[in-house]
Amino acid sequence: MPPFSASATNHPADPNFGLGWLEQGRTLFEENDYPGAIAVYFALGSTRPDLPEAPAALWRAAYLQSLQGELSASMDTYELLGRTFPTAEIAHEGMLSAATLAYTTDQRERARWFYTQVANNASGSLRAQAFLWLGRMYQQDGQADLALQSYTGAAQAAPGEYFAIRADDLLNERTPFTRPAGAQFEFDDAQEQAEAEAWLRTTFGIQQAGPLAALSPALQADPRLIRGTELWNLADFAEAKVEFESLRVAYANDGLALYQLTLYYRDIGLYRSSIIAAADLLRLARADNFTAPRFLVRLRYPVYYKDLVLPEAEKHDVDPLLIFSLIRQESLFESFATSFAAAQGLMQIIPSTGFEIQQRIGWPAEYENEDVYRPYINVVFGVDYLRWTLNLVDNQPYAALAGYNGGRRTP
Repeated sequence: MPPFSASATNHPADPNFGLGWLEQGRTLFEENDYPGAIAVYFALGSTRPDLPEAPAALWRAAYLQSLQGELSASMDTYELLGRTFPTAEIAHEGMLSAATLAYTTDQRERARWFYTQVANNASGSLRAQAFLWLGRMYQQDGQADLALQSYTGAAQAAPGEYFAIRADDLLNERTPFTRPAGAQFEFDDAQEQAEAEAWLRTTFGIQQAGPLAALSPALQADPRLIRGTELWNLADFAEAKVEFESLRVAYANDGLALYQLTLYYRDIGLYRSSIIAAADLLRLARADNFTAPRFLVRLRYPVYYKDLVLPEAEKHDVDPLLIFSLIRQESLFESFATSFAAAQGLMQIIPSTGFEIQQRIGWPAEYENEDVYRPYINVVFGVDYLRWTLNLVDNQPYAALAGYNGGRRTP
């Protein structure tokens, strides 16, 4: 067994034993010792599957193997992860990664096996994704009946989520990104909220009289909410998020509390946590985007910053629904979001791209990189960039979105 932290080595009965082992792997990774990190992670996951950190360790080992170009070893490790922990979500995610590796290296039967395992053992969006790709493979192989069964499985696995919607498009021969009839951006919030609260009362057996939106006394007195609010008001957004997210997790099984937190986070502008809380609420209610009240679904898929998005959409002739979807995917409407690749703001613009856009559109010379966190700048830059990528690929949204993430280059 490779060495790991002395604390973990000397105290195998300590509850932090597995965590210490996992952190040793992370330390080696941060030192760019990928082989050492892989060895530590693999040893933890393969020799101590009883530890709660074991699934994450195997996933990390497989991921680093793929980065090192050890694709066969990576697939083997992902397979071990799936076989050892067949019910773990991280195992299903790993098997999907393995399926992609197999597919792109022309190992179709192995890819099919990985997708089948996820389709059989996962749930929700991961299951829908596996079924969708199985359907594509069967369709490519001319097995129409199996393709139909797979697409149907995908559509039923996670109604309202991307892979299920895409499968339904294929089943009904609809063109992707077809704008739904009657798309609108103005709503009767008061009426729809009242309908949603009536639904919540029935769904969760809530006895509280009057409106449900105000924070309960328990939430108001919770130290995490108090600290989070104080930090938020001081513009210490990162630390505030820690408190607010801890609070959300603590009330993950309380429908009324999740609803109240969803609205509270929305009202202070912490849109990311609000969206996640809304998603938690619908999952707890076992409702999808087609059966839940419109007010709650719009909290999960909002159109925040529409005063900025709609004018830019019209100016550049881009479907505003595509822009809202891109913002949700990139940042969950968090204006101060920063990715590991230094992409910034609502539409996740990297610094070099920001400066290129600034020069191309003639934005004032006083522009600095930090300005891209300002929504009114980020949306202007982001929609311009999206229009640029659409122009390159004959307005094909899938290709344009890939280009948006791939980075701006002069053709």
